[in-house]
Amino acid sequence: EITIPSSVTTIGESAFENTNLTEIVIPESVTSLGDDVLSLCASLESLVLNNNLTAIPAHMVSGCTSLAGITIPASVKSIEDHAFNFCNAPRSKMSTSRQVSPR
Repeated sequence: EITIPSSVTTIGESAFENTNLTEIVIPESVTSLGDDVLSLCASLESLVLNNNLTAIPAHMVSGCTSLAGITIPASVKSIEDHAFNFCNAPRSKMSTSRQVSPR
């Protein structure tokens, strides 16, 4: 687990790529995530996104084979290419609170 300080507004490209994180909460202060931010985190089981994110970046959780599910906040307007590629989260566990359009 990692705690992201409330002063952080952007988490850059590949920031946590290929790490052993098991859970992460993206705080309300974060409004932007870079591509591949959590890709290849095979141990990641839990991801909590905040209500200030408007986009899911490309390859966000690609290769996160332990991820049990994810809820996409209503604030998300777009989902970039391959955001959930090679992610084993069952579709029934990938829920949204509203309709989103893939880019």
